[in-house]
Parts: sequence; structure tokens; C-alpha cells
Amino acid sequence: MILLKLDHPNICHYEEIFVAWDHEVSAIAVCMVMDYSPVGDLASVIQIKRQMKEKIREMVIKNFLGQMVDGLIYLQSKHIVHRFKDLFSECSNHKETEFEQVVKIIRSNWKHLDYLLGKLHVEKKYTTSLCKLVQLMLEPDPTERISATSLLDVQYVKESLVICGSLLSGIKKTPVGTEHLPFKEGIDKLLEFMLIQVEVEEIQKTSLKYIIYLLYEAE
Repeated sequence: MILLKLDHPNICHYEEIFVAWDHEVSAIAVCMVMDYSPVGDLASVIQIKRQMKEKIREMVIKNFLGQMVDGLIYLQSKHIVHRFKDLFSECSNHKETEFEQVVKIIRSNWKHLDYLLGKLHVEKKYTTSLCKLVQLMLEPDPTERISATSLLDVQYVKESLVICGSLLSGIKKTPVGTEHLPFKEGIDKLLEFMLIQVEVEEIQKTSLKYIIYLLYEAE
């Protein structure tokens, strides 16, 4: 199967796919064995932050965004269709969470999203660039919604691809140890990295934006 042949750093590798009989529901079940991720998944990060009532830093969001777009473009190159399956409407007995209630509100009236994004920008200090991108990606009309390939032309996504080290960023592979911007190693290390990569304009721009963002968060 084509899923077993996928080979991408931002896609969890499929080890085995087989069919088994599920005695509990008396039906055939398709079982997929995938690589184990010791650091967990994005859903766990979101859940923990939500429980602690903490926001996810925007640079972390950009890192995840870059990985997702990178992986999605790879899937499209393999002619694999990616679709979000709406489970909320299918689970009639499902007790709605606060998040699911928000999703329904947005779908009932598109103007509600503008209000929510405004609150994210003002109260959570997320940039307008991120909020505008969310609006483009959540457009309810499929004919108006931004495509994965069109995302590559968005400056915010370009910066995200640089942060996650994607080749789609257009930045040539650098020597071992310098593939990723050292955001987690402190400002001194980042400035040192900028001096080494002084000729790479995208690295300079992204690094400066990160420093400005840190100052913005500290206010």
C-alpha cells in the first residue's frame, strides 16, 4: 500500500497495515501500526496547555505549521488526498466540549470568527498575520478556501517553513548542526547563528522577527 511507502520527516511512518476481526463489535477492523513518538503528539500539547490555561507561544505554532504544510505538500506530490473528517456532527450522543461549541458557533455565522480572532490578537497577543492565516484556512466555502500550494506564497508560512527546517523554504542545506534556527538556545546563540548565516536573507528576517516577538511578549 502507498501509505507504507511514505518517507517524510514530518509524517509518522507506517510500519504495518493488516485486517483483524473485532469481537466486541463483530466486524472487521483495519489496524495500522505506526512509529512510536516518545515526545507525544500535538493533541497532547494542546490538551496540557488548555488544562494549565496557558497559551502556546507563537513560535511553537509556526514550527508546527511549517511541519504540517511541509508534510501536506509531500502527500499531494504522492497524489494522496487529505481530508478532515467531521466527527462532531456524526456523534449525536457526544457531549460537546467548549471547543466544539465554539466550532459550531463559527459555522453558524462566519462573522463570529472575526470576533474570536480579534480576542486572540488583543488578549493572547497573537499577531494579526497568524489570525489572518487562520481565517484563510477556515474559509467555509471550498472554492474560496486557500489551497496547500497557495500557502507556500504566504509570507507567514514561508517563515514557518524556515523555522522547521523545510527544504520548501528555498534555503539551501547548511552544514550539519546548523539546519535549524537555534531559537531554544537563547538570544546569544541566535545572534551567533545570524553572523554565520549572514548571507541568507530569510534567516536574518526570521531571526529578527523572533527577537521582536520576544520583546513584544515581554511587554
